[in-house]
Amino acid sequence: MGSARNSRKSQKMIYESFYSYAMTICKRYCSNHDDAVEMLNEGFLKLFKKIHHFTAGNSDVVGSFQNWFRDVFVYAAIEYFNKNYRYEVISDADNLVYQIEFENEQPDRELDPERTIEAMQNLSPICRMVFNLFVIEGLDHVEIASQLNISPTVSELNLSHARSYLQNRLFDQNNFPVEVAVKRSAGR
Repeated sequence: MGSARNSRKSQKMIYESFYSYAMTICKRYCSNHDDAVEMLNEGFLKLFKKIHHFTAGNSDVVGSFQNWFRDVFVYAAIEYFNKNYRYEVISDADNLVYQIEFENEQPDRELDPERTIEAMQNLSPICRMVFNLFVIEGLDHVEIASQLNISPTVSELNLSHARSYLQNRLFDQNNFPVEVAVKRSAGR
């Protein structure tokens, strides 16, 4: 790859081709546009420093690159979080949030992606990070705890808080009827 040899032209092509995808990742992990841009820039710096490590795993080079690219940006988000955010961690079981289960699990209308990102940006940094790593990236609580230097229980509690907040916020924003059964939940 030309960018592995510090070809500015190749780096510019990658930057322009993947900017929107990278910004989408960064917005999920940040509470505001300025932080997302800073994270995006750090992510591209990491990407260009590590691009010589990329190897296509199969015949789908573009798909392999996109997966590798996402991983670089997710780990850049974790590093950015660990370096920049001072966060309040829900670490007490007495503060466990009640999960809301909706009787109609499949609403008639789809959620607006922009409102979903906006709701995610309103989460505390730790809740947003845990939610993204668990729900979107598929890490388990032990892996999340290791990455963020917290306990698995703290990860579970913050996921519970994030889910409850997002359910309330997204269903309220979209005027969905809220017929709920409340139950106590501590994770998945």
